[in-house]
Amino acid sequence: MEIIVLTLTAGVLALYFFAFAVYDAVQQKKRNGFSGKTGGTVTGLVRSHLFRNETHGEVPQGVLIGWGVSQGEQYWGGMLKLRIPPWFPCVRFVVDGKEYIKIMGEGNFKEAWKVGQAVTILYDPANPNICMIKEDTSLRIKVRLNLAAGIFCMICCVAGIFLFV
Repeated sequence: MEIIVLTLTAGVLALYFFAFAVYDAVQQKKRNGFSGKTGGTVTGLVRSHLFRNETHGEVPQGVLIGWGVSQGEQYWGGMLKLRIPPWFPCVRFVVDGKEYIKIMGEGNFKEAWKVGQAVTILYDPANPNICMIKEDTSLRIKVRLNLAAGIFCMICCVAGIFLFV
């Protein structure tokens, strides 16, 4: 009976991880299709931990309020939630003479971003608020982690089926 339960659980988890891998891959593909491109600068880093924000560098208070206290925890929630919350870059960029300051990205380790680092911003010309950092590799990393976890769960599921039979 335990083998059946473990096999079914591994199968469901495999489907869960594969679904998130596909979702993140579609999001990455959609964001790579942005036609607008401009330069920006990382002004600071922020992460959310235990419902409070921790900042490094220059992160304006208004940007933090718009971002939300637990935004970082929402991005990395679920089965693969890290014990150490990721850092999100606060980026300043200009589109059509209007300056934008946004916290963006999918979250990464602090060493992935440096305050003052020049980055390329890809954005939707119809709405520059919909944007991403071209150099952000975190979505690709999430896709690979979810695929690896899905493959591991699938192997456990197949092993359970062979043990049961």
